[in-house]
Amino acid sequence: MRELIRMTADLGAPTLRMFAAWPGVTLSSDGGRYDIARRAWALAHEETTDTQRWDRCRDGLIECVRWAEDRGVTLALQNHPPIINGHHDMLRMIGEVGSPGLKACLDAPLAKKQGTSDMRQAIREVGPLQVLTHFGGEYDRESDGRLRSYVRRPDGGLEQEDFYREFVRGLLESGYEGYLGYELCHPLPKVNGQTVGVEFADKNAKLAAQYMQTIISDVRHTTPLRA
Repeated sequence: MRELIRMTADLGAPTLRMFAAWPGVTLSSDGGRYDIARRAWALAHEETTDTQRWDRCRDGLIECVRWAEDRGVTLALQNHPPIINGHHDMLRMIGEVGSPGLKACLDAPLAKKQGTSDMRQAIREVGPLQVLTHFGGEYDRESDGRLRSYVRRPDGGLEQEDFYREFVRGLLESGYEGYLGYELCHPLPKVNGQTVGVEFADKNAKLAAQYMQTIISDVRHTTPLRA
């Protein structure tokens, strides 16, 4: 964390996104895998309680925030498991750390997985703590010219996503002025037995930017925003 904070400051970036106790990823002949690291993490922590794991992360964040403040960097805690399992956990952890140097990064796809049914309400609850956010998925242009967003299921199939419009609406209502970045953050598909290459990432990044620009424009111009 010291080195990441130093690098963030050297690059002139104001914010560094953080997970609490992310298990990591294991590289294999099939590409990146999450399941092995998750099993290793669970085994390493099987003799600790939820409270002990929480307290350890909180104490570590308190230390990290001090380093970040010395460098003029703000840390943004994401609603990412295994310690943080929803935006309420995220807000609780930020409150317990109790420093203006720790803010929030509410992630829409994870919030959906964690059972959030009302994106706008979740954003209202996070409020001005939100300093960074992002979205994911895969993108394709349909025959009618419209872009579609999909999430890849564990079985490799694609399922259409439709919650970003309400997420963007909530961000605009809250007065959010930060970045909304794209990440291709899941095991990559295979085509003809081969894992797709960087061209797959390039294509999705370009289409994701177009998709989100369209969403933002539509929300700004078609529906009055609540004060």
